[in-house]
Amino acid sequence: MTEKQLKNVLSLNPHSFWRSPLLWMRWRRVQVLYADYSSMRVVLNDFEREQLLPTLTERIEYMKTLCKKVQATCADPEVRQYLGPAIETITGPLRRDVRTDYLDGISRQVEDNFIGPIDAVLRQAPQVHDVRALIKFANAVLPVCSSITAIGPNLFAYSLSAQVLIRNTNTGEVVVGPPQELTAIMLPFKLILEQLVRVADAIDGSLKHWTGQLDAAKRPFLEYVTANTSHQANRLTVLVQVLTITIAVVLSALFFTLTDPLALEKSNLALKRQLDINQAAVASEHTANQSLRSENDALRADVARLRAQVDRDAEQIEDLRKKPGHR
Repeated sequence: MTEKQLKNVLSLNPHSFWRSPLLWMRWRRVQVLYADYSSMRVVLNDFEREQLLPTLTERIEYMKTLCKKVQATCADPEVRQYLGPAIETITGPLRRDVRTDYLDGISRQVEDNFIGPIDAVLRQAPQVHDVRALIKFANAVLPVCSSITAIGPNLFAYSLSAQVLIRNTNTGEVVVGPPQELTAIMLPFKLILEQLVRVADAIDGSLKHWTGQLDAAKRPFLEYVTANTSHQANRLTVLVQVLTITIAVVLSALFFTLTDPLALEKSNLALKRQLDINQAAVASEHTANQSLRSENDALRADVARLRAQVDRDAEQIEDLRKKPGHR
């Protein structure tokens, strides 16, 4: 993805304000943060693509070439013949071939500690297409350079048994130091190792300078993010405080304007008890009314029976009057 394509992607908001307002606002904040594109680059710039990466690759390949020269020097018969007396002077006569054992060990150490990691780094170089991959590549290169800087000067001098170094603490003069034969052993490899260390130091310095530039470019972005986060936190704190004060004022006003809630509860309980008493009185009155209604119904039945008896007596009297001989 090129820089122009990335800017076009960042200019588009994939979220809808009406469907997801929070995501829409968050994406807007991301657009603001990416406004300073140099602070959060993804695509390699011209310097990194055309100078830094090719230069690093060439220097690493040159380091590998120097390591191969060390191995070739170790395998040179003339060097082995030249180093034989010096090595035997230090180690003394041994049963095995000291020269072969010593130089082959150096060659294996160079292969394992230098050439192997360099090959692994070179395999990553073609995959570097963005800043993140370049940072990963630099993190793989720096340990190799550090190991060469630390081990390179001592690769041959300390491959044999340890040598005593005695120094006068008053004058700083070396009383007893490494034997002269070590200088003879180092001589065929001196220029190669010095050049290897110089190249490693140069690569280490270039990468540290580049990472410093990245950190300096990110510093304004980080300061803006920190200030924005602090501003949002302060705004949220003020909002919470205002809401707390508002709620406290509203509750105070309610307590001042309304009746005491405990008094209301007591009044409600008294009203409930009075309601229960009234309901009991109404129930008793209803029962009494039912009894009176029953008595009235019985009286009405007696009156109707008496009226019926009176009507029958009146009919009998009228029948007696109508009989002959009755006056």
